Amino acid sequence: MGKRQAKTILSHLTGDQAQVILYRLVHSGGAAAKAVLQEAEALLTSIDIEQVADNVFFCMDAIDLDTCWERSGRTRYGYVHPDEAALELVEEAMGPYEQQLKGYRQMGMEPQALDYLKGMVLGLYRFETSSASEFREYFEELGEGAAWSLVQSGKVTPEDKQQLREFLAADCPEWADLLD
Repeated sequence: MGKRQAKTILSHLTGDQAQVILYRLVHSGGAAAKAVLQEAEALLTSIDIEQVADNVFFCMDAIDLDTCWERSGRTRYGYVHPDEAALELVEEAMGPYEQQLKGYRQMGMEPQALDYLKGMVLGLYRFETSSASEFREYFEELGEGAAWSLVQSGKVTPEDKQQLREFLAADCPEWADLLD
């Protein structure tokens, strides 16, 4: 099989199919398993704070104000306040990032977890301070609230607090007191 054909086949795999293939390669052992694990480790250990921040910003910026209005109001179970619907949308947007952060912690990859957290907070900061979305304009300070929740909910180890304080002061000056 040539490189072109291999590229074509790989480009048509779904994420689930690719994951099954990786599991099979790892469980088969040998050189292929070792190569897959080395690549996975290299990918997981190289956190680009700016890339994480950009991803978080764009994810938050894509939240549609109309979706919030659709979710709020009277329901057959009671009333959903727009603030509650907005918070739910933010939690949904941030869920995959929080899961990744949790994964770093579970793997004992504390330096990577801290860098990933910094990227998340920076993305939320940029959303809060520079997004022109209607959602952000209507629900001010949701980004800051999400960042506060991240750093206050036990996801920051005591050892990381000083580094995070320095990061906030340098990169998110309006949120420098987020840990206080």
